[in-house]
Amino acid sequence: MVYMDNTDCGACSEHCPTKAVDMVPYPNPVNKRLKIPEVKPKYCIGCGGCEHACPTKPCKAIYVDGNPVHKLAKKPVVKKIEEKVDDNEDFPF
Repeated sequence: MVYMDNTDCGACSEHCPTKAVDMVPYPNPVNKRLKIPEVKPKYCIGCGGCEHACPTKPCKAIYVDGNPVHKLAKKPVVKKIEEKVDDNEDFPF
């Protein structure tokens, strides 16, 4: 992880389907040319692909809480399917 190990990766940026994650310069005490992930909320769809791709353990370098816009989506209407079975048939298929 950039903050603790002074190494960078970029897997999150590569895996983002909307390119909402950019790698930006990170000033650090050892003056290495490191980059950290920065999310552009305008393009983020909240899928979590970036977090899933992050190889750091135990904590991820990037965390997705989901896009609040998706929480407002309407739930689909679920219709119950009634299936009629003829008990007089030998085989139901």
